[in-house]
Amino acid sequence: MNRIRFFIGKVRRLRFVVALFFPLICSVLVCVSTSWPTTECRADEGFATAPLAWPPIGRQQKPWTRWWWFGSVVDAKNLEAELTRLAEAGLGGIELTCLYGAKGFGERYKQYLSPSWIEMFNVTADLAERLDLGIDLPPCSGWVYGGPWVTPSQTLVPAQLETSSLQAGESCEFDLSDRRVVAVMAYSEAGKVIDLASQHTNGSQLRWQAPAGSGQCIC
Repeated sequence: MNRIRFFIGKVRRLRFVVALFFPLICSVLVCVSTSWPTTECRADEGFATAPLAWPPIGRQQKPWTRWWWFGSVVDAKNLEAELTRLAEAGLGGIELTCLYGAKGFGERYKQYLSPSWIEMFNVTADLAERLDLGIDLPPCSGWVYGGPWVTPSQTLVPAQLETSSLQAGESCEFDLSDRRVVAVMAYSEAGKVIDLASQHTNGSQLRWQAPAGSGQCIC
């Protein structure tokens, strides 16, 4: 009798364990047997077909370097050697900048945009295309783009702000010689604004008197 009771107790405990873990076991079986759709990401696919794929690495994604031609003392043999070294180092392109000459090589200088310079640049362009290197060519030689065709009004200048505080009836004077004046304005306490540059200049001198009743002015 005791053996029968013991057997019935074991069966009850087994039924309890099965009832407790049966949903979990079924879920695992479903996950293993089900073929879920997957997206294969390949490096040679674009974002349109594989949104998570790494984009192809081209020369625009690689680092570039500045390449200075001092006096443009270059030749085809050295151009090929240098560009090959840059390509093998993993660079994507060069910024070709022509600068002042190198001491001791004056007889080999190539004038910027001269026929001999153009010839060497064409050699560089052909080599860069063959080595899959990009070329960034500034529109002029050196750092500051300029020349005799640039007028003083087009040159680079530092900005400087000068102010003068006046009471009604007082006057101020500014020397505008050798300056590129952007604006000369007067502001009253009442908020009135006067353009002095267009109304009160006399040659290179600007003299202006704050009108009566205007209170304090800043110009």
